[in-house]
Amino acid sequence: MKSKNTSTLTLLLMAALLLCAPTATAQSRDAKYSGASTALNGKGGKSKRPSNLSQIDVKQRTVNDLLYLPYGAMPIDPENEEEAIGLLKTFFGDFERVNGIYVGLHANESYAYTYRDVPIGLVYVDWFNNRTWYEFYFDTKPLAQSFYNSLVSDLRNAGIPMNVDKVYGGMSSRGKKSAQFKNVYVFAPAFVKEADTSNIHRSDVVGKYYVEFGIYKK
Repeated sequence: MKSKNTSTLTLLLMAALLLCAPTATAQSRDAKYSGASTALNGKGGKSKRPSNLSQIDVKQRTVNDLLYLPYGAMPIDPENEEEAIGLLKTFFGDFERVNGIYVGLHANESYAYTYRDVPIGLVYVDWFNNRTWYEFYFDTKPLAQSFYNSLVSDLRNAGIPMNVDKVYGGMSSRGKKSAQFKNVYVFAPAFVKEADTSNIHRSDVVGKYYVEFGIYKK
């Protein structure tokens, strides 16, 4: 049985090889995962994935990229937080602590992805419970509401049964059967009144509206 250090080293070597690979054409990007419908789910088991997930160099992400790829873009599944930190450093040059315990990144020159042409302002993962959060920021509430409506629609089209969440508000798949997810939720637009101390909403987004998108995997 291989040690944790050996496993981490193997993942980092794989990451280095991926970074050295030539940039793919649009056609080969679509075919990258063709025939590879299973992958590690971050907990050591196998889980089904769509066959057309984007490569890491594609800046415009799809809803399935956000649902199924670690941090919405990472082509290798970390088994734990330690491996996630190593891979974030390898692919994006750094990592951040969010709320003191989670591992993630704010948008920067290396992690510069968008969804529906909106920058992913922040992504972070709770590796103990296999939960991912994305934060998107907007100058006005109508822009945030339009994005919220489109995201919910995209999730439904991706097979996630989204309904009104009677516990927390917004929309979620709470109580509905979904192949890989305990819950997928989108909180209704909210206003950033002030910077927080958890490294989520920084001073540069004060006065903006945000939409939070969360994924709780099995």
